[in-house]
Amino acid sequence: MNIGGDERRSEVALAKELFDSFMSRNLAQLTYPFMEEVDPEALGLKDYRNIVTEPMWLKRSKFRLSREPFVN
Repeated sequence: MNIGGDERRSEVALAKELFDSFMSRNLAQLTYPFMEEVDPEALGLKDYRNIVTEPMWLKRSKFRLSREPFVN
């Protein structure tokens, strides 16, 4: 799929808006478990690093999305 510059910016703007809504106080009760990186040792998840090879959490995703230019 080949997306032009304006369309790409539009998609990035929409994604940023979506992340802002995820991180709002209105949705905090639903999203708080996904805000920070999982600490597998503290949670006793011995296989976590073997199963989840590229961990992602909302704050990290928002940071990556905020970088200019957007990097996939």
